[in-house]
Amino acid sequence: MRLLGTHGGSLFKTGIHAYCLEYKLVKHDGELITIKKGDPDFEFICPSMGTMGILVEIVIQCIPRYRLEAELK
Repeated sequence: MRLLGTHGGSLFKTGIHAYCLEYKLVKHDGELITIKKGDPDFEFICPSMGTMGILVEIVIQCIPRYRLEAELK
């Protein structure tokens, strides 16, 4: 989910990573760990591409729906 091009779409709305509050991962030894926003390793999950473990659950903050429009001239 984290590498699906969900990088945002405007200067005012950021990508999905900004709304992630908690991750659950399975480490190489089978241990299930939970990393929450504010934990030292939290910011390393997004770019880790699986090196920290297999992502099995994400808690995401819900935000109001918004619409993006573009006009080509």
